[in-house]
Amino acid sequence: MIPISKPLIDESEIKNVVEVLKSGILASGEWVKRFEEEFAKYIGVKYAVATTSGTTALDIALKALDVKSEMK
Repeated sequence: MIPISKPLIDESEIKNVVEVLKSGILASGEWVKRFEEEFAKYIGVKYAVATTSGTTALDIALKALDVKSEMK
């Protein structure tokens, strides 16, 4: 297989991931809150919301834009 790209992961990132995994809190908690705050600053907005899947992210985005389904 031809690799598309090699991830650049250092020891501090591995340590952080292990800490989150050991905490048992994967989809919420202090790490997620910090990520949301730092990501919001990075992209220049007031708030950011982390989701557990792309489907959830799309659902939230459509609701935020008030997109209605035409299916009945």
